Amino acid sequence: MQFKLSSRTLMALAAGTLLSACMSTNPTMGGSSGNTVTGAAGGANAAGNNSQLESCDETLGTLSVFEDTNLTWWQDYRRRYPDLGSTIPVIRLMIQQSNCFVIVERGRAMDAMTRERELMQAGQLRGASNIGGGQMVAADYTLSPEIHFSAQGTEGIKAIGGALLGSFGAILGGGLSKNEASTTLLMIDNRSGVQVSASIGNAGNYDFNLLGGFIGGGLGGGASGFTNTPEGKIITAAFADSYNQMVKSLRNYRAQQVKGGLGKGGRLQVGGDDDATPQATNSASLPSKTQVTPAVYVESRSVTTVRKDRNYEFDVDEFDEDALKDYYRHLKNAATWASGLSAYTTANINDQTRNSVVAAMNIFSSQLQSSKIELESWPASAKQQAWNSLGSKIEQYNKLFEQHRDLALKNDALGDAVRSMLGSIQLITKESLLGI
Repeated sequence: MQFKLSSRTLMALAAGTLLSACMSTNPTMGGSSGNTVTGAAGGANAAGNNSQLESCDETLGTLSVFEDTNLTWWQDYRRRYPDLGSTIPVIRLMIQQSNCFVIVERGRAMDAMTRERELMQAGQLRGASNIGGGQMVAADYTLSPEIHFSAQGTEGIKAIGGALLGSFGAILGGGLSKNEASTTLLMIDNRSGVQVSASIGNAGNYDFNLLGGFIGGGLGGGASGFTNTPEGKIITAAFADSYNQMVKSLRNYRAQQVKGGLGKGGRLQVGGDDDATPQATNSASLPSKTQVTPAVYVESRSVTTVRKDRNYEFDVDEFDEDALKDYYRHLKNAATWASGLSAYTTANINDQTRNSVVAAMNIFSSQLQSSKIELESWPASAKQQAWNSLGSKIEQYNKLFEQHRDLALKNDALGDAVRSMLGSIQLITKESLLGI
């Protein structure tokens, strides 16, 4: 018995089959599927983590993660995916979940740690706070991530639809494509600078762009699954695959050895037996630069003018590029603590509190003065450009600080020392910065 299916029936069956599946597949990491990095970590314990993530029974050392934003891969990554942030948080999460390394902070949170120590040195923290020198943990290793590429639509198979289904295949306009990402992780030993481990990983998923515009109207403009999913899933899966490969290799770690010792000549000799490399001298200084002979110019008169050309080779930062940003950050903090000064009364303030307030204002005043010193060396064009970016916000917070200051200066409970110090603070304005 033969059955004949009309083109309409065939189209209905094909559409039903395709729509019964997901619009796109989950990211695939090293052959596994699903969400690759999930859950949380607390100390040596992990909760809700992916069972596919490799782990260690014994912690191997302390580690910091360094993301070099000056490299071309970072610029390309930010250009392609401007809505995605730093790769560091998810990398740090999976490392702690694995229990292979203890993570130490070397990123932006170091600013907060520094502020706590500054407050301790200024006498603002309680006596038993126990914050000071000699407490931070060293990082044994540094891990550097990098994204090699992240491409969409690398394995399109639109032609398959046309080949198998004839004219109906043309309706499968979007077809099937694969989204991929490839990443590397490099780990160095901080004491020696020796690379300890390197790994590369990749991840991908398939994105079904179902039936092109044929059924797009009913699904809100086409059923493209992954195009509406954060690209970070693919990149995260690729980093997880890289880290899994690294952990596997470190389980069987064996230090590389060079006969004679690392960095002591190596096994690849330069020259022959009659042209061996000379032994180094005891002096640790670098070879001196070629001396520049002073140029002497003698005028026709009896007066002789001597001019010397000196060649100084050292780097000096012309100006601190973050000076105005630092001022803006300190100003926001100052506007916050200044808001509470007017609330003090003789019943809830004493000399110790007044001294603490003066110390806090001293810190802000010193920070403000440091910013002013740095800004004085800025070229006019840099000042104008920076003010164009931050000027509006700075003016608003300046105004807010002035309002709180005016109220505080009328509060007799603060005492003369507090009010005198508060009144002496001079803010950075457009006129003072640009000289207009």
